Amino acid sequence: MTTEGAGPQSRQPNPQESRAVLIGASTYERLDSLPAVEKNLEALRELLMDASIWGLPASHCEVLHNPGSPTHVVRAVHQAASVATDVLLVYFAGHGLPEGEADLHLALPAADNEHIHEAVRYDAIRSVIVNTAKRCYGKVVILDCCYSGRALTGVMSADATRIADQARIDGTYLMTATAENRLALAPPGAQHTAFTGALIDKLTHGIAGGPDLLDMETLFYHVRADLAARNLPAPQQRSRNDGKAIALARNRHTSPVVVTPPPPPRPQLSAKLEPLVMGKPKEVCDTVRGLDESQRPAFFEALVARRSHQQLATIIGMLPEATDLMRAVARLAPNEVAAIHQTLKLIGLPDGARRLLDVAAEDRASNVAELARALQHDRSYLLDAAAERADTRAEMVTLVSSLWLVGLVDVVDQTLERMTHRLPPQEVALLADDMRAAGHERIAYLLYATVPWVMSSRPPNELARLIAVMRNAGHDRWAETLASGLLGAFSTLAGISALNANDLYDTVELAIEHAARALDLAEIIRLSEQLHAERLEEISLRLCQRAAVAEPRSRGPVLVEALREDGRPLDARRVVEYLALHAPIGDLAVMVDAIEPADVETLLRTLGAAYDERAQLRSVLTAATTEQSFLVLLSQADVSDSLLDAAVRRCDPRSVPRAMKELSPSAASRLFRAAVRSDKFPRIFEALQRTGEFDAEIRRVVWLGKPDFKKVYDLSVLDTALRRQGHTLEAQHIVDAAMDSLDPRFVAEFNANLR
Repeated sequence: MTTEGAGPQSRQPNPQESRAVLIGASTYERLDSLPAVEKNLEALRELLMDASIWGLPASHCEVLHNPGSPTHVVRAVHQAASVATDVLLVYFAGHGLPEGEADLHLALPAADNEHIHEAVRYDAIRSVIVNTAKRCYGKVVILDCCYSGRALTGVMSADATRIADQARIDGTYLMTATAENRLALAPPGAQHTAFTGALIDKLTHGIAGGPDLLDMETLFYHVRADLAARNLPAPQQRSRNDGKAIALARNRHTSPVVVTPPPPPRPQLSAKLEPLVMGKPKEVCDTVRGLDESQRPAFFEALVARRSHQQLATIIGMLPEATDLMRAVARLAPNEVAAIHQTLKLIGLPDGARRLLDVAAEDRASNVAELARALQHDRSYLLDAAAERADTRAEMVTLVSSLWLVGLVDVVDQTLERMTHRLPPQEVALLADDMRAAGHERIAYLLYATVPWVMSSRPPNELARLIAVMRNAGHDRWAETLASGLLGAFSTLAGISALNANDLYDTVELAIEHAARALDLAEIIRLSEQLHAERLEEISLRLCQRAAVAEPRSRGPVLVEALREDGRPLDARRVVEYLALHAPIGDLAVMVDAIEPADVETLLRTLGAAYDERAQLRSVLTAATTEQSFLVLLSQADVSDSLLDAAVRRCDPRSVPRAMKELSPSAASRLFRAAVRSDKFPRIFEALQRTGEFDAEIRRVVWLGKPDFKKVYDLSVLDTALRRQGHTLEAQHIVDAAMDSLDPRFVAEFNANLR
């Protein structure tokens, strides 16, 4: 599984050069009011201005509570974007109203679905940020939107990711809440909305064991974990370039994390067993072997609670079959388990150390992640074991999220590969969906790129939007891999239209090329007509051009005629012109008899425009029936070398040796010289070698007769061309043979020319 680049370093922006606009609507005329929003604004403003967190000056943090009009909001964002040179933060809390397929509106007090003009179009805010805040190092957008009424009935979960994608801004970090209803957004009695409340909690109290600077991605995963623990909707995140590394807050909880759970109740043992817990390791092992299965769990719990790490490690080594003892040890705090694991390795019991990790890998994902962070050795072994035990997609997402939460980002890809290698492709695609919904978009894009053939069953518009989002997120290589695997799905009217609508023009060209080669002629004509009817005229034309060149003899004349029948004579002419410039000469020679006289004129005019030899070319094309015969006739005709060179460049290299056999020595020499000048010469040279008469052909066509400067030049060009292509021995063989048969004057002139 291929990964892409290491993440950027976190950096806290300069508060003196940054601006924040906090927008919230708590009172609505037609929608349910959200009184907690006012408290959101107050708390966030206080935290952002706190010097221990960020220290934003009061004049740099504007609060718009219940703004009266969309213009008021857009003007405030524009003003902040105009002066911010480090980071711009825009926050909104209130109702969110979707419109159509992709538009998002931020509802102000007078707005609802019927009065959506009273809401702020998110596109307006995004446009201001993109076009005005160009000097900013980073741009952060946080949307705490709820959806109410019938606007999103039944489609909330499907639209959550789409809304986040639609809200993305290039070069920024975006975090969105995805609450479906008021209960999820603001639980009864809560001081803050659920999403913003979790964010405020992390800013206020910090994150135990977290970095000194809380970047947006770290905040996101901890906010998400908080909401998930309370069965509240998971937020979404999207980032572009270094957006996720923007750190708006210092971590107020910077002391190292020490997991010290309350001690469990002291196991109750019989009076007979109680003193045996503290016996010598050998005595303990003898005691264990004599216990009933029902007595062992309590004895092991007492043993783990009272003995030192060294003693436990020694006993584990003496009781390798005691899995219940391993489980009791694995239930200790992660740092203690790591210490016992290290002790097992130090006393020469590596197998026992790994058995302990095998058992620990069965624990819940959060404990596995904490233990992985605490381990000095065998971290990969533990995570491989945990990955093998993650049987459901939900367990896989939880394990990945837990690793992110404890800061083990660098091991996520390896763990993911271990989990996915045993999944069928359909499950990999669904896991990618789950990862994306959980905010792990980079992982999701990586997974999508591994199973494009599975993704091809999804609607083209969804696929095109996904590829566009992947590119916008900076994952161009994965986007290209996915797009290349979906060309079949995109070789339709819906597919090409979706690509064009998402500005994926290079993928449109690939889809056209694929359709031109994969579809039969009737399907190509039908698709071309459909594209033209949808006002995609240029794409329709390019499809016909590519299809005609793919099979000029069989498809070219038919496509030209089909375009004329469809009332597109200009497109028919452009297809003929395209054929003249890109189709092999031999195919054009055959086409002359199959197309209309007007098209022949177009063909000849295009071919002869640079050479002014239409008459000679017409006679040659009319007389030729194959590419070989065309070369023969052209070599014998009184045409310029430039036209002959053009013919050689566009012919099948195998046709040259065959044509030379039919020519007189002088005509063959002329054709061979054109071949030497062509960039196809290496392939022509190989074809000539396969004839078995290489030496004879070279002698006959290059230096037959009295030598003159032209032949000296030809031999020099041939020698250089052969050596450049790695045929050094053949070049020397030819030159030696030539020197043996030529007079001294020729040899002297040849050597002088080489110098």
